[in-house]
This record gives sequence, structure tokens and C-alpha cells, in this order.
Amino acid sequence: MSHPAKTSWFSYVLLTAMAPWALADVQVEDLSLNPAPAPAPVSAPATLPHVSTGSDLAEKNWQKMQDLEDQIRQLRGQLEEQQHTMDLLRAQLKTQYINMDQRLSATDARVTQLVTTQAAAAATTPTSGSNAPTTANTPTTDGSSSVDTEKSAYLAAYQVYRKQGPDAAIPQMLAFVHQYPQSVFLPHADYWLGEFYLNQQTPDLKRATAYFQSVIKQFPKHSKAPAALYNLAMIQDKQNKIKLARATLHSLLKQYPDSPEAKPAQSWLDNEAKHKKTKHAADSQQQDQSFVKNVKHSLDNLNQDAPNP
Repeated sequence: MSHPAKTSWFSYVLLTAMAPWALADVQVEDLSLNPAPAPAPVSAPATLPHVSTGSDLAEKNWQKMQDLEDQIRQLRGQLEEQQHTMDLLRAQLKTQYINMDQRLSATDARVTQLVTTQAAAAATTPTSGSNAPTTANTPTTDGSSSVDTEKSAYLAAYQVYRKQGPDAAIPQMLAFVHQYPQSVFLPHADYWLGEFYLNQQTPDLKRATAYFQSVIKQFPKHSKAPAALYNLAMIQDKQNKIKLARATLHSLLKQYPDSPEAKPAQSWLDNEAKHKKTKHAADSQQQDQSFVKNVKHSLDNLNQDAPNP
């Protein structure tokens, strides 16, 4: 009777000891039957359209700034060249006016000295048939007074020009010429009348030409003669009388090669020669183009008139 009870107790113990291992086997089998899902494939990033960034805009703006700076440098260079040319012209004009004043002062001094010398010589020469003493200062005073009066009248007209311009100075200088037709200052007066008529508000080229020609013909050895010739050539240039202006300047260079006007005269002739050469080349090119055009036109007409094969 005791044997079956022992057997049952032994079976209970055996089952109790095996129970965890059985559960472990079941769990393992469940895990093996449900494998982990495969990872999702990674797709390549989509290509987006190009969008201008801040760096692209900055580069474009920088390039535009560089272009503007280049243009500004070019304009500055042109302005500097023009300024240099204007400075040269101002210097030339200033030099001419200084030379003019110096020559005028030197002429005035020579004339005054000459008149004084002649008056002194006349005063020391005894009058024939008379034993009375001659007053030395009487002729000298008369001679000096005459020259001083002419000089004052001439300089007064010239000062009107310097202060008020040529239009206001013309009547003053004309009055001087009419009052002192034999004055030693007449060449200066005629020359400046030519300048006044040339530079007045409404230039009178005809009267300016007449006064410049008066200096050239009546006083060819005077210091104003080369200046009158040069101004006459410039008037002829304005009147588009190029051949006549060229001949006048060649005459100036031949008669007065050492005058201050010789250099600008030669410069004008050189520039005119270059312009003439350039114009001749342009005319030749235009004639060649016209000739080629006529030949093509003639060939087109021949092709149109030719019979069909």
C-alpha cells in the first residue's frame, strides 16, 4: 500500500522541477517563429532646384561695383587729360599777355627816351640869327607833354578793355586813333581794335580783318605785325578759308620765324595737315566702298539679265 504513494510523490517532484525548462523552450520557439522585421530601405535625397543664395548675390554686386569703379577711373583719366589741356592753354594765354605787357612797356620806354633825347638836342642847338640864350626845358617839356598825353589817352582806352571788355573799349580806342593819327602808339591801337572787334559780344570779322591788315601793311616791322598775321589766319580759318589761312601762316613763319606766334602757327599747320590726311583716307575709303557697291549692283543686274540655262 505504501509503494503507490511514494510513486505519486516522486512524479510530483519531477514535474515541478521540469516546469521552468519547459516554459523556456516554449518561449524560445515562439521567438524563432517571429523573426524581426527587415529595416526599411533608405531612399536617395531628392534633387532640389537651384536657389540663389546670399553669396551669389554678393558676388554679382561685387562684380557690378568693380565695373563701376573701372568706368569711374576712365572718366577720371579723361577729366585729368582735359584739365591738363586747359592748364596748358591758360599758361599760354598768360604768357602771351605777359609778353604783350612787357613789349608795350618796353616800347613806351623807348619812345619816351627817344622823344626826350630829341627834345634835349633841339634845346641845346642855338637858333640861327639869334644871340639870345635858348631855354632848354621848353622844347623838352613840350615834347614830353605831347608823348605823355598820347600815352595817357592810349592807356586809358586799353584799361577800359581790361576792366569792361572789348565792347566798351572800342569807342575809346577809336577816339584815340582819330585824335592822334600820327601817334607812335598807332600800331598798337590798330592791333587792339582788331582784337576788340574779333572778341566783342557779336564778332565783326570784317572790321577785325581790316585793322589787322592795316598793321601788317603799314607797320610790317612792328612787334605787333606777327600777332596781326596770326589773328588774320584764325579769322580765315573761322570763315572756312583753309587754303588762305595756310598761306597766311606760312608767310608768318617766313617773315617772323623767331616771333612768339611762330610756334602756334606751326602747330596749327601740323594739325591741319594731319586732319587733311585723315580726311583724305576717309574719302578714299568711302570711294572704295561706293565702287564695290556699284560693282555688286552691276553684277546683280547682269545675273538678272542672263538667260536661264
